[in-house]
Amino acid sequence: MKDVTKELIRVVMVNQLDGLKDLMLTKNDLVLLDHIEKKLGVTASQAAKFKNSSVVNASTKLKRLYDQGYLQRESITSPTGGFEFFYHTKNYKVDAQ
Repeated sequence: MKDVTKELIRVVMVNQLDGLKDLMLTKNDLVLLDHIEKKLGVTASQAAKFKNSSVVNASTKLKRLYDQGYLQRESITSPTGGFEFFYHTKNYKVDAQ
């Protein structure tokens, strides 16, 4: 019975650590978040230009930060048609266009 309890405790602790890892930020994440706050928000293409990366990579990074709760996003009309997401910190609210 004690072995079962120890194993259950170990599983719970591992799951909690995995949850914490999901919330951890890298130095690059912090640099990007600082940039977003200074600019009052960015689109994926703007973040890609800032980080000198592809739009796909920037979009993935922004979505991860959004999913983790560090950013909010609004759907806006893209200048080329369609829509895109505008990501911003929780301290800034944009009117959807």
